Parts: sequence; structure tokens; C-alpha cells
Amino acid sequence: MMCLQCVPTIFPAFALILGWTPLATLALFLPSILFHGLVWNALHPNMHGLEDVPATTGLPSSALKGLRGSKVFEWCVPNPLHTPSLPLRHRGRE
Repeated sequence: MMCLQCVPTIFPAFALILGWTPLATLALFLPSILFHGLVWNALHPNMHGLEDVPATTGLPSSALKGLRGSKVFEWCVPNPLHTPSLPLRHRGRE
């Protein structure tokens, strides 16, 4: 699904702006989207306390599971998960 969502923008942008051929675009795009999916599946379910994604369902969480807790992975985790929730204050309503 993620691959299909990117195609309408990736190919025109790489061809028109960068002058890349479709084959060169695929050579970068496919490994990049694969790596993104592996990182996402290693981090996202774990952030929400869900079970890991098995290889029978999609890109397995176990492929990069060992990197959870690393500085790089901790940097990837969205900031709102690290900060306490505070009520919003609006000007004039404090």
C-alpha cells in the first residue's frame, strides 16, 4: 500500500527534477521503502504495546528488533511519547 501511495509523486519528481530514469528511481525507491517498512514495523507496534508483526503478515518486526532502545531508534520515536500530556491553554482562558 505504501509503495502505491508514493508512486504518483516519486516517479514524476525524480524524472522531472532529478532527471532520473524509471529504472534508477526503482533502484533507490524499492530498497528505501523496504527499509522504511522494516523500521516502522520494528518501532510502531512496540510503541503502542502491540505484538510484533510476524513475517506471515508483513515485514517482520524481528528484523530490526535488536535495535530497539538504540539512540537512533529512540530519536525516531515521536516526541509526544516522551513528554507528559499537558492541558492546552488558550489565550484569555488560563
